[in-house]
Amino acid sequence: MVLEAGIDRICYEVETVIEAGKVSTFTTHLMTMDNAEQRMTWLKGQDTIAQAKDTIVGAVWVDKNHWCGLCICKARRTYTVMDPRNDEATIDKVETLFRDVFYPLLEHEKRWKRDVNHDYQQLDSTSCGILVLAFIESYLFQEYNAPSDSDYLRYRYMLKLLLA
Repeated sequence: MVLEAGIDRICYEVETVIEAGKVSTFTTHLMTMDNAEQRMTWLKGQDTIAQAKDTIVGAVWVDKNHWCGLCICKARRTYTVMDPRNDEATIDKVETLFRDVFYPLLEHEKRWKRDVNHDYQQLDSTSCGILVLAFIESYLFQEYNAPSDSDYLRYRYMLKLLLA
């Protein structure tokens, strides 16, 4: 899938630039499963959480029609949710996924803090996936200085994949 390939490319770039930065990803396959127990079993089998040094990122397929982003930082005990539509109900669904699937697999002696990223606004019905890529890239690099124009982003990530 193109979204997974984009996330993998961004993570590769981060790992070549940031010395300490092995980034773990969860694939979109996670959202094809029916319940939290199946998702947890799959994450354990993939060693997504166990092998993560600090950061876990991925795209979340919500209601079979919309992409959101989820980034987890183990060191800071934070998870950042990004919904391109900035819809509170959708953000709550991603939070429920974190709470039911990821949280039990993470160290949870201490409290985790949720952040919500509102930097990217979806203005059409088709750009949620590309905005999730931009969000994940900005989260991992802690900066992003490219325009949030959907067409620009589509070309940007298409070129990144073609030149990889």
